[in-house]
Amino acid sequence: MRIFDKRLIWRLAGMTAITVLLVMIGTLFLSMAVLSQSREAVRQQKEYYKVLEQEYVKRMSEFLEEQGYANSGITMNRVIEEDGTLQYTVTIHHRRIEQLDDIQRGELLSKCQEIEFPEQDCSFCHKFLETSF
Repeated sequence: MRIFDKRLIWRLAGMTAITVLLVMIGTLFLSMAVLSQSREAVRQQKEYYKVLEQEYVKRMSEFLEEQGYANSGITMNRVIEEDGTLQYTVTIHHRRIEQLDDIQRGELLSKCQEIEFPEQDCSFCHKFLETSF
């Protein structure tokens, strides 16, 4: 039967505590690094889509100007679904569009929907802003 010295037991307990503490600190720093990388990826993805959206709005504006609706208001709202897919709602406003009948609006809306967004995994809903004065 072997009797352990109290100092040896305290020393082992202290070393074990220090080891556990260092492992916990290492795990914390590793998880912070992973979180930082995922935040950077999200930031880069947002920048990427922001540029695509600006280009799309510019092309839509040019198209509407060619159709006689210069200075149209164009708003794009983005919704990111849980599965990562993007849904856009494009709202177009111009006082002259409000004066069109339903058939003319439908034709113009279908032409607007023909303008392609560079990213294919996105769904779009185009509409005209309805204001009643």
